[in-house]
Amino acid sequence: MKKNAKRLLYLITAGWFAASLGISGQTIHISFPTYAGKEYAFYLWQGLKKDTVSSGALNKKGETQIEIGENGFRGVGTLDFGKSGALDVIINGEKEFSIVNISATDDRQAEFGYENSPENRFVVERAKQQTDIFGKNNVLAYIQQIYKPDEPFYQAARTERSRLENQYSRLQEQLHASPLYAARLCEIFDYLNHRGSKLTMSDSEIQQERKNFVLNRLDFGVLYVSGQWEKTTAEWIGSLTGNDSLLVAEPRQVLERISDRDLKINLTNRIMQLFAKYAKENLLPQIGVENLLMPVLGQPAPELILGDETWQPKNALILFYDSDCGNCRNELNQLIEKCNLFESNNLRVISIAADTDKNLFAETAQAIVWKDNYCDFKGFDGKNFVNYGVVGTPTIILIDKDGIVRGRYAQIKELFKN
Repeated sequence: MKKNAKRLLYLITAGWFAASLGISGQTIHISFPTYAGKEYAFYLWQGLKKDTVSSGALNKKGETQIEIGENGFRGVGTLDFGKSGALDVIINGEKEFSIVNISATDDRQAEFGYENSPENRFVVERAKQQTDIFGKNNVLAYIQQIYKPDEPFYQAARTERSRLENQYSRLQEQLHASPLYAARLCEIFDYLNHRGSKLTMSDSEIQQERKNFVLNRLDFGVLYVSGQWEKTTAEWIGSLTGNDSLLVAEPRQVLERISDRDLKINLTNRIMQLFAKYAKENLLPQIGVENLLMPVLGQPAPELILGDETWQPKNALILFYDSDCGNCRNELNQLIEKCNLFESNNLRVISIAADTDKNLFAETAQAIVWKDNYCDFKGFDGKNFVNYGVVGTPTIILIDKDGIVRGRYAQIKELFKN
């Protein structure tokens, strides 16, 4: 694939509230001749979690067909070819569309196009327009640097830059006015790339626009299924860490405008992880997380229901997982490798599954080396999941000798960071 093809923004659009929209099933036809025979996995994003919905290998013609399910999905999926690269796709109720390999001699030079997908074409076309405008503007800015204001080349460059300014402003206005899901994703990309509403803006003006975007316009429901959840939330919270007042005020304001309970819990979980990263756990109660059904860092952990035993955890590392989750399997493997390290430090390792299939739970349990592995087969409605506010897996909770929650993580490796 080309330089930027590892995470191509060729998105497939479909729904945060897809069931209520009445979306019936969606089919994606893949035709990548240069990828013939290659293995792939196709997964959908939900926060930090990737749900694999299809996997296999392209046939000899480089073709396959991916079904998104009866109720559909609105968000971003990733077609992952491992070391050969990955392709992000938008899904938004377009019942049947195709992704085709339009030019390539091998998989490192592959380029892709869309048939019957206005959503994905919107992203591709907008990216090309932005690249063209920024490329021309950089050249013209250089010309103005090497020529004097009274010289013809300087005057011509200034005139052309003014035209580009107007073109870029119109492009941004069209973006904000568009009802497409792809437009909301492009707004997120602009935020991550520090691009403002005008072609030429000061850093302080761009920062103010970015702040207003997060506080007032960013749809966190769209963000949750965009594949950009981790990066965007990290960018946002990271930008506030130098000012404790803002670090409290902005998350609180955002959480107050989110009405969906599960989304609010997911965002709070993520905020808790990032506060822990920056050693700001003491500020968490001030953002209102005490009103949510989850233990706050620095407060006592809820009791655990482990089979017939009810236990107040102390010196414990708890992993909430789902056997049918690739990220969870990775974390289970990491925990298995490091289990002796944790237990030698008097940490009781406990794993609690969201499985509803007893055979699947039993199959995963065979590899687990610690004794405390539990499942009530009630999924995310199980009491431990509810009491700990876990709506996504993997979730890892660290509890100290006094029964106080000291960490909430998505990956084992985060425990070893300063």
